[in-house]
Amino acid sequence: MKSNQIIVLLLFCMITVVKGANINAEKNVSQIVTINDDGSFEVEFIEETIVLNRNGHQYAKAFFRYGDLYDVKNLKAEIIANGKTQKVKSKEFLDVSADYGGNITGERIIYYQPTYPVYPYVVRYSYKIECSSLFFLEFFGAWSPISSEEVKVKKYYYEFNYNHLFNIHKQFKGDTSLYTVSEKQDGITIEMENYVSESEKHYYVPGLDQDPGFVPQPNKFFFEGSFVDMSSWRDYGNWFYKLNEGRDKLPENKVQEVKSLIQDTDSELEKIEKLYKYLQNNTRYVSIQLGIGGWQSMTAESVAANGYGDCKGLSTYMKGMLEVAGIKSNYVLVGATYGKMHQPYNIDVPENNFNHVFLVVPMEEDTIWLECTSSNTDMNYSGFHIGNRTALLVDKNGSKLIKTPSFTYEENAEDLKIVYDLEKDIPTFEISKTVKGNKAYMEGLDNDYNLKINEIKKRMKRNLPFQVSSLNDFKVEKIKELNPTFQLTLKGESKGLMSSAGNNRVIRPLMICKLDERIKLELNYNRKFHINTRQQESCTIKILLPKDYTIAEVPSDVNLESTAGSYHLKYELKEGELVINRKIRFSGKVFSPEEVKEVNDFYNKVHKNDNKSLILLNNNKS
Repeated sequence: MKSNQIIVLLLFCMITVVKGANINAEKNVSQIVTINDDGSFEVEFIEETIVLNRNGHQYAKAFFRYGDLYDVKNLKAEIIANGKTQKVKSKEFLDVSADYGGNITGERIIYYQPTYPVYPYVVRYSYKIECSSLFFLEFFGAWSPISSEEVKVKKYYYEFNYNHLFNIHKQFKGDTSLYTVSEKQDGITIEMENYVSESEKHYYVPGLDQDPGFVPQPNKFFFEGSFVDMSSWRDYGNWFYKLNEGRDKLPENKVQEVKSLIQDTDSELEKIEKLYKYLQNNTRYVSIQLGIGGWQSMTAESVAANGYGDCKGLSTYMKGMLEVAGIKSNYVLVGATYGKMHQPYNIDVPENNFNHVFLVVPMEEDTIWLECTSSNTDMNYSGFHIGNRTALLVDKNGSKLIKTPSFTYEENAEDLKIVYDLEKDIPTFEISKTVKGNKAYMEGLDNDYNLKINEIKKRMKRNLPFQVSSLNDFKVEKIKELNPTFQLTLKGESKGLMSSAGNNRVIRPLMICKLDERIKLELNYNRKFHINTRQQESCTIKILLPKDYTIAEVPSDVNLESTAGSYHLKYELKEGELVINRKIRFSGKVFSPEEVKEVNDFYNKVHKNDNKSLILLNNNKS
């Protein structure tokens, strides 16, 4: 599956700015889409960018991607300034290979960056994009005005011409009052004037169709000689199944190797684990996506011979090994970027909007998810990359939309147990930390964690909120495989657990588990937003108080319940020991603008209580 989903047209660099910032560029755009009788189509563009100052240069650059399946024709550019027109020569455009590292597509990039020294000036491009198949219509033929508060769209004219040989579904996005749609028998036009996009603020969620746009989606067409039926999600999944059917067959030497590998294993779960680790240890990820290869897998035989493949190829190889073991598995098509986690899908109209493939193994007791591109991801870990989103399960005549697993609070968790002994001349600390799910991977804990022990140790020490005098013990142990769970132990001495306040002492006991970030959204925030995945953090802190000291005031318990999550804090003092229990849960939901105040209140209260100081009174100096 194409990693960048072939988004061409002009790509413009965008920056996040505060609403009301100066407009640095203006645009006038004409875009006309025409479908040919053979199922190819073309998009004609005239784009004019008025660069108002030096910050507007970036919005006048050209960036085109082209290859065997789509091409850029009749590209012309000119700069207009001081009443004079200067044509941009073809040699001024950079034309380079789009391949890099392990990503091989056979495509090329045309690039041009104007840097005229006098403002304002105008850059005008005219060009035509020719595509060989309607498969790309929802990318190249879509209408989407630029999303930046620094650019005003003075006028955007979009025209989509019907070809009645093809059935096209029309999807309008965002606030439709921002643009005018006119529909006639032979097509539709969209016009927009004097539009400035809302800022992509912090916590803004991409992929929720909050910006204006139009996407044409065909349902039946040919692509590289293959007939594609996108009348339903079932039909689309069946096309992918047929396109890759039989490509998971292993060569005979690998069949025998797989049988040998699992011959002493009775449990299906153990067989899957052995084969998955074999895949991780003997292959590597290389993205080779030439032509229809963006959707049709390399053969398992090719992956076995070469030791590499892309997401489809490695999944196909794993699928073939499981088949030899008598275990059925299915491809799953998914959007693997952050924005795709929140991508809404119309259950009645399929979209070619996926960029990744992995495997699912249906079982009687459980379902096992296999991310085949990673050499260190644990079996059955869906995580932030492919978890908690809509995906397409591919099955012969039974393909359907599914929801990939999302963590429960208990599965994506951190549990801290801490003892501070302040009675000793040099106070000591003992920290036991158990992490699961995404929390484990954020700590760098995965199948290769043994190779990173020193790095993990340094990071844990560095992240402590006090200076360490000496570190006496450190240990990392994996205690669960399927939902990766690790336990870390850290012991040492520190003179920085308390600070002096005259004859008294001050401690901030929750500094080790407090919120990492002070979260506050503007009250006029008008976009849907997302802060955390669903997760929980528990912390129990036992403080052995120094002799002859008492706590001036034990804080009251705190219990917060909010749409953002929950927070519980309890203090208990007895016989020279203070025990603090803190538990916070983040709901992981996407919030609406109406919830800004409630979310702010929750995080403000958490921040206030996490940063509370306790005063230890010296009884001998009172």
